[in-house]
Amino acid sequence: PVAFDPLAALGWSYRERAHTRALAWMLGAPGDDLAQQHPHGPALLRALTALCLRRVDVLPGSLWRVPPTAPAEVRAETVVVETERAVGDGVRTAARAPDVCCTFDDAAGRGWLVVVEAKVEADEGAGQGRAYLDWMAHAHPSRHGVLVYVTPDGRAPEATPDALSPVVALRWGEVAAALLDALPPGDDGAMAFVRSVLGAWRARYGGDDAAAALVATVRARHPVAVGRLLGPGAA
Repeated sequence: PVAFDPLAALGWSYRERAHTRALAWMLGAPGDDLAQQHPHGPALLRALTALCLRRVDVLPGSLWRVPPTAPAEVRAETVVVETERAVGDGVRTAARAPDVCCTFDDAAGRGWLVVVEAKVEADEGAGQGRAYLDWMAHAHPSRHGVLVYVTPDGRAPEATPDALSPVVALRWGEVAAALLDALPPGDDGAMAFVRSVLGAWRARYGGDDAAAALVATVRARHPVAVGRLLGPGAA
């Protein structure tokens, strides 16, 4: 059960933009493009990056190298977090826009690019991952990049075997748990809001790997029924 969900109180329990906007605000740092400030600095951005790198599987034949170690420290003054930034070549992929795009440098001088595509009820668009990966390779060739898909059940996106950056699939509950662990102590208004949103995500989208596997199996074997359940107007 969810003790308190501020997004539910606003009627935004299943609104994807509300979820991604809240996530972007949490990942930002003072002075970034969101023009928002909160007391935890870039700690949550580092925690998400570390979680992604722990989940990367280096498969034989991968075009990208073994993923780097997680940054020990994120330089707050270099953090830029944008929402729904249009990416592409201006013609073929102009309409593509990942939900959250984070760039930053770590204390060792390494550049990073973390692109988040998040889903609440919708499925992935055809060619979406490929468009993002192509943009990452061409626009930020010198940065360590990772594309992360965040969904309620952690389902994998379309296969991109020739990608130059790793692609990671995470559940909203996993992200919430990792960010809660990284959150510094504090009980002011901003920190209480962060805790309440993360706590609601963890409770609503949590669960163990066996339960997630069962959900994935049901989706695969009964796509029509699942589609009806998740369709517009479904209770």
